[in-house]
Amino acid sequence: MGSSMIQDRMPEGLAAFLGAVAAPERGSVFDPFCAGGVLPAAMNALRDRALTFVGRNWILEDYEEDPGIFDCVITSFPFLSPGAAGREEGYLLRAMDCLKPGGSCACVVSCGFLGRDSRDARLARKQLMEEMDLQMLLLLPEDTFPGARVYSAVLLFCHSLPERETVPVVDLRDGTLTRDTLHQVRAAVDSGRWDGLRALRLSREDVAAPGYILTPDRYDLQPEDGRRGAAAPFDATSYALGELDRVFRQCFPDAAVRSADVPSPYPRRRGGELFRLRTGQQLPELAHDCCGPYPLYQGSGICGYTDRYNTGEKLPVYVINRVGDYCGRVYLSEKPCFVQQNSMSLTCKSDDFDPVFLFFLLRSAELNQWKIRSTKPYIRQEAVRDTWFIVPPLEVQRTFSRRVEDRFRQILDIWEEQSYVMRQEALF
Repeated sequence: MGSSMIQDRMPEGLAAFLGAVAAPERGSVFDPFCAGGVLPAAMNALRDRALTFVGRNWILEDYEEDPGIFDCVITSFPFLSPGAAGREEGYLLRAMDCLKPGGSCACVVSCGFLGRDSRDARLARKQLMEEMDLQMLLLLPEDTFPGARVYSAVLLFCHSLPERETVPVVDLRDGTLTRDTLHQVRAAVDSGRWDGLRALRLSREDVAAPGYILTPDRYDLQPEDGRRGAAAPFDATSYALGELDRVFRQCFPDAAVRSADVPSPYPRRRGGELFRLRTGQQLPELAHDCCGPYPLYQGSGICGYTDRYNTGEKLPVYVINRVGDYCGRVYLSEKPCFVQQNSMSLTCKSDDFDPVFLFFLLRSAELNQWKIRSTKPYIRQEAVRDTWFIVPPLEVQRTFSRRVEDRFRQILDIWEEQSYVMRQEALF
């Protein structure tokens, strides 16, 4: 991707926001990737300040050359450029070295950086938490960069020791990025009042070794001070799956119903005829639940790894949580795993289904609606057995799967990354 393409993708409003939220009234401002379109927009937005602007392009130049130190760094790391994935942490470490004591930085990174398991990524996050004052983590919508479907985030930090025990996390992933929204975020940074924003607080104590993971979805975040009526933390994978669910419903309305009489262009068969269901088991006392190659499923998904498995005769296996607030939620495991007793496993009795299609077919059944009790809800196997599912021709199923597979694979990669981090924490 050429420099001009990167510049075209940077929204001018976001570039101006980076400068406005980080730049001082006077001093020097450095953009190590001026081809990213940040510097021109920032210069235009900060004309009333006495600032000197310095731009470089570390992609094309030898960025190991000492550029000097500056009062402010604003930039967007080139995570959209071919071959740049995973290099942004090295760029970030170098950018930190360019900050004067007390200087500020506002930069855009990929959300992958927040939890990536590499030496430089862990080191960069450690410095952010221990040697810098991370003042805000702003999670951006997926469509922030035109033409690219990727989640990204803004880091706002200062070259000084941390001043507070928590870091505000402003979550805009389920919305649209506008100048008004960015103005609201900037006002909240200045005032410390987060009313009207999905603002949560991330404890520095929780973000600890070995990985210094900044992915907020893995923490039970509480509303930021001053925020009334805060919404629950946003789950990026659930949001992305919801989008794909809507595509599935458009292609296959009434795909899973409780009566065979509902009209459909495809034949229907009862779940009990199609699937083999098995209730999970209690992990044996002799099993090791902190190590091993096999994912361990509890009520809310993967909770660790073990050296035993109770599925794997036929793959993939679908894990359906059957007890608790997450009852009815469906997971797909492409390798053997151990399903505990508060979940059940599902495999196909025949080869009638494409794996990706079946995942969304099971989700379309909305099994949670058949839960029993409210204090500790649960579903029985009958919720699946007594549902009638469409069985389109395999080529029809695969046409849908090809349409959504890239996005779905990204979700599986996120689950794998989150479980990998969990496994590493168990080992340390």
